[in-house]
Amino acid sequence: MKRATVVHLSTVHHPRDIRIFHKEARTLQQAGYSVEIVAPGERDEVIEGIQIRALKGPNRGIRRFTQTNREAWRRACAYPQDVIFHLHDPELLFVGFALKRRGYRVIYDVHEDTPLWLLYQHWIPRLARRPLSRLFAYLEQRAVARLDGIVVATEPIQKRLRSPRTIVVRNLPLRAEFATDAGMPYAARAPLVVYVGTLTRLRGIQEMIQAVALLNEQGCPVTLHLGGAFHPPTLQQEMERLPGWQYVRYAGWQTREAVQQVLHRARVGLALIHPGKHYSHAYPTKLFEYMAAGIPVVASDLPLIREIVAPAEAGILVDPRDVRAIAEAIRWLLEHPGEAQAMGQRGRRLFLTSLHWEREAAKLLALYERVASPQS
Repeated sequence: MKRATVVHLSTVHHPRDIRIFHKEARTLQQAGYSVEIVAPGERDEVIEGIQIRALKGPNRGIRRFTQTNREAWRRACAYPQDVIFHLHDPELLFVGFALKRRGYRVIYDVHEDTPLWLLYQHWIPRLARRPLSRLFAYLEQRAVARLDGIVVATEPIQKRLRSPRTIVVRNLPLRAEFATDAGMPYAARAPLVVYVGTLTRLRGIQEMIQAVALLNEQGCPVTLHLGGAFHPPTLQQEMERLPGWQYVRYAGWQTREAVQQVLHRARVGLALIHPGKHYSHAYPTKLFEYMAAGIPVVASDLPLIREIVAPAEAGILVDPRDVRAIAEAIRWLLEHPGEAQAMGQRGRRLFLTSLHWEREAAKLLALYERVASPQS
């Protein structure tokens, strides 16, 4: 039986976003759904059987809420009413409510705790942050009541948006991508520590560079591999002026294959999100990828991270603002390769048994079975 068409809609994310394309869209495609992605891009194209439709307009700043949202609405209205829309951005809730009134089926995907996130966005005028936060808290509660399904990335967000229609689908690594931890033998690897992801102050980029500089000054040679884009872009120039930049290998944006290759050469993975309510309900996705690759982590001592890393003894938890503590944790792992390798293997076992996407995919497909059912 031919399944429904699913249209993933975003005004922010790249069409090949890992959660949207590699995990959710491909999972649905493999289950027999016809899948399209409407998202910011330069051209329409078909990638691995998934139709990408380029959405024109800015995907940053206030104009994404107006100009790009209008274009998203125009595109959405061109689809027949038997499609299922899967929305990925909070500002698209207005589009979602309007589509629902027109008879479409709509799922809202909550990647992060939007009301908290808005309180810490410096591009939003300070006096506007709290009213916007309250507005989107209200809109998300309306979404719980009105839309066909709510997908959230963490359990704390589920508690805020509790409903029989709300499911948790964590952003875990694909088991197929890390089917083997084959790479250079751990003890033979060079002293390479790695961070791959968005490069921002609140994700600890400055402390990483300073910690590596401190270690080299103390006679402990170590290289920091950075993969990803700086946000804002001007932050790159500031970081390049730090003395520790000479110990950095900056690769920019990397393909999934390149990320796997560097993880299989690394000795330590870094996940140093700063404390604050804006990250209290979020997992750093790269934490799980380090564990999947079998390398120990040096990670922030925050509640959601602690509940993963500590019981598994998969790494060392530190205050992410304490450069000396970060440096000492890296040094200990480099100087104790046997214990470090054991930490990495414990993390990998946890990934193989429970912390992989394929377990989350089953929950996503169950939601779609319900939403696509004629009785829903």
